[in-house]
Amino acid sequence: MIINKNIFRGLVILTILLISSCAENAKETKPTDVKIEQRTSINPEMWPHIMYGVEFFEKWKANDGVNFNILYDGLNKHNRAFIESCTMRGEAHDLLHAWLDPHLKLINELKSDSADDAIHKIQASFDDFFQRFDIND
Repeated sequence: MIINKNIFRGLVILTILLISSCAENAKETKPTDVKIEQRTSINPEMWPHIMYGVEFFEKWKANDGVNFNILYDGLNKHNRAFIESCTMRGEAHDLLHAWLDPHLKLINELKSDSADDAIHKIQASFDDFFQRFDIND
């Protein structure tokens, strides 16, 4: 399997960002481990980046909806900014990762043969985010 040099570089950078911004003893969780009893607040500096990602996704669906490379690049850009802005700790941070880790995997599906299926899953993932989180005023 040949991996495009830019894709590989992007994955390496994303991995480094995840490790460096979340190195503080983040407990590994799975979406099924988390029961949504109440919404968790995220830091206000993170909020614009998730909103830009949602907006980019919606515009892509309305205007293009075909070029998965454009969607992949745009969502990765907003995800990197979202991750870089993270200063969360503790349980809230763990809850965020229970959503974020599977979401990042869905974004990577845009580079696979299942990209069409990933679109619906990404929409559901964004919907799930807004069920779980709100802004910490």
